Amino acid sequence: MSRVQGEGKMVLTPEWLIKLLESMGIAGGIIFVLMSTVAGLVAYVKTLQAKADKVYGYRLAERDTLSKVLSDTTNVIAGIIKANEQRNDLTEEQAVLIREQAHAFELLKATVLA
Repeated sequence: MSRVQGEGKMVLTPEWLIKLLESMGIAGGIIFVLMSTVAGLVAYVKTLQAKADKVYGYRLAERDTLSKVLSDTTNVIAGIIKANEQRNDLTEEQAVLIREQAHAFELLKATVLA
């Protein structure tokens, strides 16, 4: 068995394959180079896939974080809306009480002047 570099490590190549490629001359050499290139490309694609999987994991984490932030923001906005509604109700009550107080002062004024 002969040793050939591939995928970042040494790979054993069967002797019969080496002899066959040697007997083919230049064509065998070209085939051997192409086989080595394919092995290198496979290793490269595997590293790219590993990096892509890592980035995908980061994106999932970012998506989950963003989803939580949006959910929390929605809850905060709902709380603000509820507080605004309560404030508006109190303002309306205050307007009614001020009208009643003004009416009471008018009655008092009419009573005192009469």
